[in-house]
Amino acid sequence: MVVCSIMVSSSQVYASSTGPALLADLEDALVSLADKVRPSVVSLSPYIAPSPSVRRQGDHSGMPASAGSGVIIDGRGIIVTNNHVVRGSGKVKVTLLGGEEKIGTVLGTDEDTDIAVVQIDSEKPLSVAVLGDSSKLKVGQLVLAVGNPYGLNDTLTFGIISGLNRENVNLSRYEDFIQTDASINPGNSGGPLLNIKGDVIGINTAIINYAQSIGFAIPSNVVRKVVDELLAFGEVRRGWLGVGVELVTNEIARQVKGKAGKGVWVNSAFEGDPAYRAGLRKGDVILKIGGTDVDTPGRLIRLIAAFSPGQMVNISILRDGKKETFTVKLDDKKIKPKKIVKNLQLDSK
Repeated sequence: MVVCSIMVSSSQVYASSTGPALLADLEDALVSLADKVRPSVVSLSPYIAPSPSVRRQGDHSGMPASAGSGVIIDGRGIIVTNNHVVRGSGKVKVTLLGGEEKIGTVLGTDEDTDIAVVQIDSEKPLSVAVLGDSSKLKVGQLVLAVGNPYGLNDTLTFGIISGLNRENVNLSRYEDFIQTDASINPGNSGGPLLNIKGDVIGINTAIINYAQSIGFAIPSNVVRKVVDELLAFGEVRRGWLGVGVELVTNEIARQVKGKAGKGVWVNSAFEGDPAYRAGLRKGDVILKIGGTDVDTPGRLIRLIAAFSPGQMVNISILRDGKKETFTVKLDDKKIKPKKIVKNLQLDSK
């Protein structure tokens, strides 16, 4: 009995000593992470050129409210944010951590993904965040969001990844969102979503106004491609396949001798466009694009858009119960964003 009593006592001592210690280690790690990433996050607001006739010196009434956030990803002063934060602006006011203000130039925007690139000049080195690899994310990972909700600059919130590959949110054409329960509010738009290493894994873009703890971020791999294209070409170049597609229902699956929910059914192949030229026809079921499974029209659109015009892509299909593979040379995207985005509902941040 004495031995048993000693063993229980030792276990209790071990638990009581490690529990608080683990929490203290986690707290220290979060504080260190916050100190590391906060200097790279900026506040973005409308730029109003100074004019004595507009406002008397010292009169700050009517100053524009903070419109959103951004994150510096390059030492040259390159900032990534949301398109809807800077929409219609050639310049924006950029406020760094500590209150220093600069005038930023909008270098490029992409409405289809709601991404924009801004640049500032600085005589001193800038803190820079690193874009991580969003393809390795898993549901349940810890994340932090940094931004300026409701004008409260330098706000950090903590949560987890609640879901991946969210689409049909009606926020942009190419939807592949990260869902998080880290608190995101108006003003967080354009700010970074970070993993516990401090890498940017997404750009916060939206919330569902009538829900709690449901926020969305654009994956960093999408951000990287869009930013690279905007900096190189001033626009995002996307591949065009030239088909109309829909989900494979039970009825369609019976007709094509396939499986419901596997692939997407081609309801039209536009004559003269890449798919038609390569041999795809109405009634085919597209199973894979470049070796990647396709299960929704949205996923097909995103996969094709990830390729550049002129690239050769292998497309696996099901036709009359048999699998075939076609090689398609993609064209430029024919549908311009302005014809699509007008029907979307972007959040108001």
